[in-house]
Amino acid sequence: MRLLDAGIDIAMIAIWLGHAGIESSQPYLHANMKVKEDALNGTTPTKVESGRYHATYELLTFLSGL
Repeated sequence: MRLLDAGIDIAMIAIWLGHAGIESSQPYLHANMKVKEDALNGTTPTKVESGRYHATYELLTFLSGL
């Protein structure tokens, strides 16, 4: 994770670990919550206020009825 956090490409990490391909490295490359949150924040349109989604009572009632 430290290499990934430092911006090292997954393919290079796989080579350093001696793996045949990046598929073998995936179990070792779980993104932490900070990485995930940064990725999501980078996709937020500029005119939308960032924040967490809160479901309304109506939506929860609808989903419960499915």
